Amino acid sequence: LGLTALFSQVVEANNEFFRLTLARVDEMKQRPGVTMSELRLEANDLLEDLLDRAEAIITLGTLTPSTELDAFVAGYNVLANMYSNSLAQEQGRRDASASKDDDDDDDDDDALVDEGTQTGEDEPVEE
Repeated sequence: LGLTALFSQVVEANNEFFRLTLARVDEMKQRPGVTMSELRLEANDLLEDLLDRAEAIITLGTLTPSTELDAFVAGYNVLANMYSNSLAQEQGRRDASASKDDDDDDDDDDALVDEGTQTGEDEPVEE
């Protein structure tokens, strides 16, 4: 009947499935236990603390212009730009997703036009 070859293929496919499943489990174990939104909230809090301290130092005048201050400002500006870009990318993804959803909704509306009308209105088409 040729079932031995077929059975061997099923066993081989089953073993491959288990191998891939275990590989996926190993991959998932290596993922960090935090989400990007949690990290972003923590980064927001740290940035606010950093800015509060910098403002206090500048207000009190305890730090005079120096290469150290210039380096701090340059580093902060890099971080602020990276953060702004990250937020803009996320907003762009959200806008694209919302736009795609709107386009899909428009397609569904076109499909709902009554067969007896040309414009989708309640009046039948005159011939």
